[in-house]
Amino acid sequence: MCLAILNTKKGGRLPKSQVQNSWDNNDMGSGLLWNKDGKLNVFKSYDYDEYLEKYNELRDDKSIGNIVLHFRIATSGYNGEHNLHPFLVNDDLGFVHNGVIKGLGNKTFSDTYEFNDMLKKYKHNFLTCEMSKFFISEYIGYSKLIFLDSKDKYTIINEELGKWSSGNWYSNDSYKQYNDFKYYGNQKVYTKPATKTADVNGNKSDTKVYDKTTYSFDYNKIDEWDEVPDADLLDLDEWDMYDYLCDIYGLDPNDDASFNDLETYMALNNVDDIKELYILISTGNTI
Repeated sequence: MCLAILNTKKGGRLPKSQVQNSWDNNDMGSGLLWNKDGKLNVFKSYDYDEYLEKYNELRDDKSIGNIVLHFRIATSGYNGEHNLHPFLVNDDLGFVHNGVIKGLGNKTFSDTYEFNDMLKKYKHNFLTCEMSKFFISEYIGYSKLIFLDSKDKYTIINEELGKWSSGNWYSNDSYKQYNDFKYYGNQKVYTKPATKTADVNGNKSDTKVYDKTTYSFDYNKIDEWDEVPDADLLDLDEWDMYDYLCDIYGLDPNDDASFNDLETYMALNNVDDIKELYILISTGNTI
């Protein structure tokens, strides 16, 4: 589901551990957005060391105020730097997104990419219009947006769904520690089936850890206000779902062992088959 951070000048340099945890928990590409001398700048990278170096360079520059950081988990638009955040609405406004926007996105273009195409059609400065911001908030549901303009003014949509800490705003808590799960949409999905444990001699071995209390998939427990998966999702060919899940988990769909790995992820998330795991990840419904 990604992580978006507003790092204010007052908040100062983020601890390296926060950047590392953010990257490790959301490791499908990251980006930076900042304003310098009245011009918005964007940086995108798939390399952690390169990203950290650029961030520190920016934070060392006393002329730079707010820096927006984004760490990605793909739920659509799986590949390509064009799907990495930040996005520029125009030369004077950019943003990052955390969440899933229902009805947008496909294999080539992410939901945020398509949402930005919609924002570009506004003929006025929608951030100065309370009604426009209200409609955007309603449209994106539980998603969160951080906008930054060329005057270094930030605007957070659904700010109350994130958290301020030490002068910085975080869209979720995946910066705090390295997790054995990722957020797809607003759903916590366990993705790391093994943890390293050390014996008395310091030798590490793989130990599978299962948490049966975290999630239980039950079609009969959908509240009337919950988003129900689209019918076309349920009608997809199971092989398409299999390819999608292999892409998400970094597995080779042509390797027979990949299905065994997916079975492990099903057990970790308390689902019984590929369809349930696919719906859990692709919709982000809380059931």
